[in-house]
Amino acid sequence: MTLTENTATILTATLLGCLSILFIFLLHPRLGIRDVDGYSYIMGARSLHLGSGYRGLTGEFFNHWPPGYSLLLSPFPDPVLAAMILSYLFYGVTVGLIYYLLRCCEWSWQAAIGFTLVLASGFFRLLANWVHPDIMAYALFLVGVCLAVQGSRRSWPGIIWALLIQMKFIAAVFLPAAVMADALTIRQDWRKLVRSYIPAALVAALSLGSILHSTPGPRTRSRPHKASRPSALLRWLQKSSSLKSRAPSHLAGTAPYSLHFPESPSQSVCWPQ
Repeated sequence: MTLTENTATILTATLLGCLSILFIFLLHPRLGIRDVDGYSYIMGARSLHLGSGYRGLTGEFFNHWPPGYSLLLSPFPDPVLAAMILSYLFYGVTVGLIYYLLRCCEWSWQAAIGFTLVLASGFFRLLANWVHPDIMAYALFLVGVCLAVQGSRRSWPGIIWALLIQMKFIAAVFLPAAVMADALTIRQDWRKLVRSYIPAALVAALSLGSILHSTPGPRTRSRPHKASRPSALLRWLQKSSSLKSRAPSHLAGTAPYSLHFPESPSQSVCWPQ
């Protein structure tokens, strides 16, 4: 791709991204919270904003969701509005980068625009219209891909992919996949390849460590309740047939009832015989 073509591609990608942002703001003026994930991200952002840690409404730690997305929303008083603005902005970035990468792969501009609009109007639009970090993760992943395509160094793309672990746990597989792809395609010295990914590996380790530190799991396990042995009197009462009685007259026709003395207080004390 010549310099003139590259400039025209960048301008077209920027125009597509801006139009996509305007389109989704007009089409979806509100952001949806459709599942427990979206609720957890918003509650986590509110809890971080109040200085209470990454917790839910009842005070429990959020162990199943990385805190990065909620941390980005926490400085704002209205995390839902902040999530909508960030999602729609990254939606435009994703659309523009998809077109740019297709043109770098020598697609014609007609085919690149057509494929980009199909993804933008369907898959990516649905991802951007709810409280999830998915569209942001796609955008930053594509930013790393663009940096990797434009240059031979892998430090910055690797660091970006490592930081995505703070938003999506699935991003933990990006670095191993990138190393394997470079080892198969570039075929450079393995020592040089490993050195190029050392900063990204350190960032990934810090990301995972910070997640484990900020969302601690239960430190102790509750021991099961050990039932006490019934007294001799209770054993005698259980065996005594004199305690058995039939239902009252207004319950005639039902099964007879007998007293039952449980081994633990949590069990019921009266069962049908």
